[in-house]
Amino acid sequence: MAHMKHTPKSYAQAVEALAGRDSIKLGNNTWLVRAETYIAVRLHATHIVKFWEDGRVILHSGGYHTTTTKDRINKFITGRVYQKDYQWYFMHDFLTRVSCAFEDGMNVA
Repeated sequence: MAHMKHTPKSYAQAVEALAGRDSIKLGNNTWLVRAETYIAVRLHATHIVKFWEDGRVILHSGGYHTTTTKDRINKFITGRVYQKDYQWYFMHDFLTRVSCAFEDGMNVA
């Protein structure tokens, strides 16, 4: 697993990590970037996690269901994306173990 310089899990934490800048490098091919209406974790060219000021956290794989994409998403969210039988799932609560199928654009806040 790659080490990240910052691992914000909310809009407020992302603002703090940016410290007034438009972008910062978090790790290998991974950046925290300020977009017009949200702050995103960008892996290569895909905004994989979008933090919105109203508390929404939106996930995107960009169609790349790879171990690296899943690992990066998991570093910046509460909950977990995991794979079973080639299908991705999202589990928000580890105690109840309730899961749902992963979909690009899903809100996990």
